[in-house]
Amino acid sequence: MRKSFHSPKKRTSTSTKLESMPPFTAETKKYNNIKCSLCQELLSLTLPGELIVSLECGHMSHKNCLSLIQSVPVCSECNVMSNYDYPPFTPVDQIQSPAKLNTQLETPSFTSSDQTIYNPRVTCTSEISEVTLIPPYEIAYVLNVQAPLIFNAHKPTLEDLQLKERVEEFLKVHLNIDKDVGQLVIFDILEVSVTGKSWDSALVCLFENYFLIYENELLVGIISVQHDISSVDVDEELILNLAKDSLPELRIRHSNKLVVQKWGTLLLEIIDNESVVTNIYQLTNTYWTHLPPEICVPQNLTKLNNAILSGTTISNSDIARILPTPKQLSLNLILALPLVNQTSLTDLEYKTQLQQIFQKTLHALRPNDKLGIIFLGIDGSKKPCAKGSFVGCTEPSWSEWKQVIRDITIVPNSFQSNLQEINVAIEKCMELYPFIPRTTSSVNKFLILSPNTYSQSPKDAPKSKFIDAINEKLSCTIICIGRTYGNYQPFKSITTFGTPFLRFESLAEFGSLLVYYINENLHKICIPKLTLTLKASQGFRFTDLDSRGAIDGSQLTLTIKDIVPQTQKSIVLKVQANPQFVASKYQTLPIFEYDGYWLYEKYLNTKLINTRVKIGVSQQPPTPIDAEARGSFTEYYLDIPLLPPVSPARDVFAKRQTELTIINSLKKSIASGESQVSSDIIKSCISLAHGLIRTSLEGSTKSHTNESSPECEYSMLQLLMAVRYTDKGNVEYIDFLVNHMKSIAKLLESDLDAGKLRCSDLINSLI
Repeated sequence: MRKSFHSPKKRTSTSTKLESMPPFTAETKKYNNIKCSLCQELLSLTLPGELIVSLECGHMSHKNCLSLIQSVPVCSECNVMSNYDYPPFTPVDQIQSPAKLNTQLETPSFTSSDQTIYNPRVTCTSEISEVTLIPPYEIAYVLNVQAPLIFNAHKPTLEDLQLKERVEEFLKVHLNIDKDVGQLVIFDILEVSVTGKSWDSALVCLFENYFLIYENELLVGIISVQHDISSVDVDEELILNLAKDSLPELRIRHSNKLVVQKWGTLLLEIIDNESVVTNIYQLTNTYWTHLPPEICVPQNLTKLNNAILSGTTISNSDIARILPTPKQLSLNLILALPLVNQTSLTDLEYKTQLQQIFQKTLHALRPNDKLGIIFLGIDGSKKPCAKGSFVGCTEPSWSEWKQVIRDITIVPNSFQSNLQEINVAIEKCMELYPFIPRTTSSVNKFLILSPNTYSQSPKDAPKSKFIDAINEKLSCTIICIGRTYGNYQPFKSITTFGTPFLRFESLAEFGSLLVYYINENLHKICIPKLTLTLKASQGFRFTDLDSRGAIDGSQLTLTIKDIVPQTQKSIVLKVQANPQFVASKYQTLPIFEYDGYWLYEKYLNTKLINTRVKIGVSQQPPTPIDAEARGSFTEYYLDIPLLPPVSPARDVFAKRQTELTIINSLKKSIASGESQVSSDIIKSCISLAHGLIRTSLEGSTKSHTNESSPECEYSMLQLLMAVRYTDKGNVEYIDFLVNHMKSIAKLLESDLDAGKLRCSDLINSLI
């Protein structure tokens, strides 16, 4: 058998229509022209998994033929009564180790250490590499949390698409493949076996509809993906269980487990009728070096090809490009809907809006998602009262959902405040919680719709005793409707980072963006909850946490919820040193350590943070001039560096510092009671933000972009998504925020309350 498949000469065999081929035939060369002595069929055409045995007379037969004959069989070749003369299966002690059957594929390179690509990426950076401590002896750090590397999907370029097209065309012409196989998914040189004992090297091509196997450019096997494969087992090797009665199976392996895992995952997705689009790094990992020069294969792909075949180390970034992105997690969505109308809408309009929200939610959910509804304002018998009733939690395809939607009725109000509505929703959710079909890898989301306005809400109303419990079990978000956040913040926590609030101008706006919110946010959550535990070393304490303010302790537990690919969460914290533990000369000291866990059973290894520190005196940077002292502003930008330049490696730190500066200014603007003063505070922040980011990226020549005005089709949800996604560079990102703050500053001068509301939107998006 030849080892390469790149011969340029045309195949001499004629093309065979796929529909006329059997589901799979594997020609066994050593049985050419030999027939089964019992059924007289050629032994070279055995089915997958079918064994051949030798009779006592020396002739051969199918094991299945032998087993069908109850008495001692008579060999048709020599008319001798014979049984088989050796066991039809290789004894266990004679089975050769699969790793030694092919020395080319001896060293597996995909090890457990490579599984870090499935872990959330948590990094910690100090503000400067060498810290000189002066009172209050604090060191600033930024924790940056991002989704696992495996979710960094490779974005195909035009060159990638053109290369993929050339490769597919080459294969179809070179191998004389009929066009009804569908689009090419992946192909590789693999080892195949129908018995699990003897293995042959073959070119295996997976198309949308068919699985083709070639030896020496001859088609020796064809499998219909949808009709012939009953199941697939993925372990050390790939086992295709075929829908045939004679123990049919096909085994596929490669010494590099990365290749096997890629094949298994993609094949399962196609069998499940999922739309599969592979990138250029997945297309093949073993055949690039066999393609002719006119295909123009990039050098990085041939290097990766050689690394996979030789078993050398492959970078995590390349592994993440090769392996398919994991399936999205199932969503358990609990939605609380008030059936009392304290809005400006009529009861009919309000009912219609609720029904549309309900219907759009069902439309957006996937078959494996679950929905639970809590109706606020009625009890279990649908009588109006300050209680709640729930339906679910079950699939969106449940036939009774339509009737539930039709039965929605607006009832007289029994609540006194939004907080009372929310408390009832929380308590009812706790009752519903045992009925949520939770798994260790599901997203559990609780949305409380809060559209009502109460003119005489009681002050200091008690919060539900279940807030901490429900916040621990689910990710909770209050959907605020209208021009207020209310006087309640039940899900805000000093140490929890999530989305406690989303505000929409109206129920209609929420309904119009609901499907987008579910598809682009809730369905994309890859880590529902990450818990980080930080422990300070002896002589150090945590004293300040991001925008949350002062803290004091040697241990800190942080919770980050709803982590979505391509987003990041940065958290600045300060650690205070006891000067007795720090020398007057630089020395590297352990400051704190952190670890984490997610999905109940997955853990991050403990990481120790060391920093070079000493006690000394350091000149402080100038404090930005207060806005009130500046007076009115005619220019937004101060063309002077406000802080000393920093390394581009600390972009994350500079970005979060700028965000915190913006948050503080927004809070000051809200606290001010005068339109012009509030506006001037924002204008001062614009200048400072540009100064911070310019000096952090010294040498950047990117000009300021003119974003479309945030006043056009403004939405806090879109603002939140723009803030959290990481596809913008720092300069472009700060330009985006600056344009938004310009709009806020202008709005504050004309409508103080509306401007303050936009300030709150931006704060809630940034924290």
